[in-house]
Amino acid sequence: MKKILFISTLFLLVSCQKDGYESVKLVFKQVDGCTWMLQKSNGTLLEPTNLSSFVPNPREGQKVRLKFVSKPVMSICMMGETVEITALKN
Repeated sequence: MKKILFISTLFLLVSCQKDGYESVKLVFKQVDGCTWMLQKSNGTLLEPTNLSSFVPNPREGQKVRLKFVSKPVMSICMMGETVEITALKN
């Protein structure tokens, strides 16, 4: 009986793991070279370097799930961390 309970618990833990995607909202910021930014649920802004490759027609408030990596590059926007999108789910 203990073995079945252990296996069931293990299965539940494994099946509930996150898929690595983060939910963000698209926001338009037309200030000092900024355009489309990604806003995380905690309010943090991210500046994507390749948004148009994944979202050709962005809309204000559009929610997407994506994976990204930090890209420490120079930007005149300076409103958030510069990132490169690696995968996106709508």
